[in-house]
Amino acid sequence: MESKIMIFKPSYEEFRDFHQFVKFLESQEAHRAGIAKIIPPSEWKARSGSYNMAEIGNTKIPEPIYQFVKEMNGAYEQTCDQRRQSISVRDFREMVESDEFCKDRPPLGDNDKVVSAYWDKVITSKDEQRIYGADINGSLMDANLEVWNIGKLGSILETVSEESNFKIEGVNTAYLYFGSWKTSFAWHVEDMDLYSINYLHFGAPKTWYAIPPSKGRDFERVAADYFPEYSKICNAFLRHKTAIISPDVLKSRDIPFDTITQEAGEIIITFPYGYHAGFNQGFNCAEATNFATERWIEYGKRCAQCSCDIGSVEIPMEPFVRKFQHDKYENWLRGRDIGKHPEVPGEQVPANLPAGFVKTTPRNGQKIKKRAEPLPVPELADDDEEKENSPRSYGRGLRKKLPSAKLRESYTDEAEANDEANDDDDWNPPVFKRKKKRKSK
Repeated sequence: MESKIMIFKPSYEEFRDFHQFVKFLESQEAHRAGIAKIIPPSEWKARSGSYNMAEIGNTKIPEPIYQFVKEMNGAYEQTCDQRRQSISVRDFREMVESDEFCKDRPPLGDNDKVVSAYWDKVITSKDEQRIYGADINGSLMDANLEVWNIGKLGSILETVSEESNFKIEGVNTAYLYFGSWKTSFAWHVEDMDLYSINYLHFGAPKTWYAIPPSKGRDFERVAADYFPEYSKICNAFLRHKTAIISPDVLKSRDIPFDTITQEAGEIIITFPYGYHAGFNQGFNCAEATNFATERWIEYGKRCAQCSCDIGSVEIPMEPFVRKFQHDKYENWLRGRDIGKHPEVPGEQVPANLPAGFVKTTPRNGQKIKKRAEPLPVPELADDDEEKENSPRSYGRGLRKKLPSAKLRESYTDEAEANDEANDDDDWNPPVFKRKKKRKSK
């Protein structure tokens, strides 16, 4: 296997500056494997209190997820049923640590046997329950923790979202995950191909698998072979987080990967466009969020989005490009930011056009949309107003309307004619005929 997952044991001095340490990881080429493991220094404590049930047992898991796995064309499909009946962490632990719940799990500590037991019976039986307390808003870290506090890492994702007034739960806020034996996270990359950080507060280990980002396109083609119907419906169906593909299949298809075990008190970092998957070996609690660096911006501009809106997240890239890629900003707005995806050499494609943020999540058979509300900014003037061709003005917020692909089609010919006649440095909104003002959806 190439691109082995690297493990780091930094001193407190090396560890204390989160942003510098991420740069250090990449200077050591840790990102080539897709994920890295960090064992924090002993001086760092995520929580001054304890994790006993007297302190955290009354915490509510508002909508536990029941997972079901079936075989599909030599791989496995995982579906999730989100129940609205809440359960306390204390009751959740009592249930998932019972002998009945863990009857097919070898004793923890023999990692190879536990991993084998998972893959031997990955398909759920009729009487089996796999319950995951996932996607819970909150943190178990001390509020005053200043070093590696998942709730306030201070990455450009946080700073730009604060400046632009958008909040995305679980992306730029912390989520808690209470796991149990065999509960899984299917193969996926992070929303918008972001970085992520996962800290295991306590409990049983997590098993991780990772594919080098440079092999992401190869893996997508293999996944499409095993899920052909889904690949026809959605060009980024792996974002649905339903595909479980075993190590044996990856080996048979020459997809390089590596695996690692995350113990309590350890941190996993996932890198942009790094496919990863895994499972919990028993009752545990992890805390996670996404973050970004300037290196990520090219990934974010060129990431493949889910075309059917099942569990998709789209972050507005406009403030990132404007702030950190000023030299590319005008061409990007025009759809002329042509370049390669960072992990696909030789492929010259235009970056995705500006867009707002919409999150769609499946819940009890319905699609629930969460929309970030941007700060209001002036819309384009009507044709008969003097400001028809004035330069686009951006404040601290995000525009409610930015040129979409459909809108571009309506004025492409006329805009191209205007560009040929006047190709100066200042960009004006393309001229197109308005029928009526459209309301933001």
